[in-house]
Amino acid sequence: MPDVEQQIIPHPQRVIGLPGSSAAWYLATALASSHKVLIVAPNRKVAEELHDDMQFFVGPSEVILLPPWETLPVEPVSPSVENSAARIRALNTLSSAPRATVITSAD
Repeated sequence: MPDVEQQIIPHPQRVIGLPGSSAAWYLATALASSHKVLIVAPNRKVAEELHDDMQFFVGPSEVILLPPWETLPVEPVSPSVENSAARIRALNTLSSAPRATVITSAD
């Protein structure tokens, strides 16, 4: 049985230390033939910067920012309407668009 990682990423590569917008350029070039991609950044600030940079290289219609929840599940406060709408818009685009790059953060 083939390795699952090899099915998802046929030729895995590790690239570190790309300064500024070069990470977005590298991702846009490497993922040009992919249909749908999920990129997980280490935090919200990096995700937003990568989103802005990727829009320049790929186009704004193909790059979506999936913002993290602003609240913890155990908190009695609901997330903001803007945050919920942005998440729904991102998930809808991911499910319906033929090509999409979704950027989110691990936090």
